[in-house]
Amino acid sequence: MGLTNILAMDGGNGIVTADLLQKLEDVNHNRYLNRADLFVGTSAGGINSLFLASQDNPTDALQHILEFWTNVNRSILGGLSAAESRSGRKRQSRPMPYCRWLRRLTRCHRRHLS
Repeated sequence: MGLTNILAMDGGNGIVTADLLQKLEDVNHNRYLNRADLFVGTSAGGINSLFLASQDNPTDALQHILEFWTNVNRSILGGLSAAESRSGRKRQSRPMPYCRWLRRLTRCHRRHLS
């Protein structure tokens, strides 16, 4: 029995992980994600894993993941980008109440998976 390549992703801000994966794909000529046999994650990493596992070519899912987290960040954080998330820049807008955020997240998720 051979080795199994597992890509495990943490929680936190999913757009930062997606941005990192896009950079790894660029450096590895779109071959990094195709080497993974299994995608797993916690919280935001689990959502990213679902997107990656749903595509025959995981690289194709990256654009959907980036769009998804951009929409989530826009609805919660007032449009915080991956670069701004990494820099720790403070947001200008107040976060929306949790129940409204959850409804928007569910709508965005359904739209991307349909």
